[in-house]
Amino acid sequence: RMLESLQRFGLTRRTDPLCLQSFEVANLQALRGKTDLTLVQLVAPSGRPYDFTLAGDSRDYRSLMSNEGLSGIASYADAIGPHKWMVVDYAAGPPRDTGLARRARDAGLGVHAWRLRAENEFLPADLRWPREAAVPGDLEREIRALLDAGVTGFFSDHPDLAARARDEWW
Repeated sequence: RMLESLQRFGLTRRTDPLCLQSFEVANLQALRGKTDLTLVQLVAPSGRPYDFTLAGDSRDYRSLMSNEGLSGIASYADAIGPHKWMVVDYAAGPPRDTGLARRARDAGLGVHAWRLRAENEFLPADLRWPREAAVPGDLEREIRALLDAGVTGFFSDHPDLAARARDEWW
C-alpha cells in the first residue's frame, strides 16, 4: 500500500526526494525487489535488528558495520543511517573520525547520520555551551565534523541550522 500511494504521487525513483529507512533488514531486502526508491539501512550503536532476533540470527548492528556487513547492505540498500557518534567519536576528547563513513562509501553506500539536535543535552560535552540542557549548543561544529568524516546526509530536528552548517562547509 505504501508503494502504491507513493506511486500515485509520482515518487518511484532514487532521484525523488524520499528515502525509505528501517532498522530491520528483511523489509528493506523485500522492498528492493519492488521499488527503485532510495533505501536506507538504519543502524544503532548497540543491539540488533528485531527481524534478526526473531530469526535467531546472532549478528548485531556492529557486525553489519564490518566491511563484509557493509558489502551485504550494498546489495539491497543505497545508504546506511548510523547514529552520529558511530561516525565521529567524541568519547576520548576531540572528535575522532571512526572511518565508518569512508568504509561505507568504499562499499558504494551513502551515509545518513542521525539524529542531530541543537540542545546541549544531545551534543558532545565539548560542544555544549555553559547553560542548561535545553539551550542550544554548537550543532554547526558537530555537523562540520560529520561532513569532514564523509557523511552524505543527515537527519536533523533543526533544518535551518543544519542547512546553514552544510552550506558554509561547502
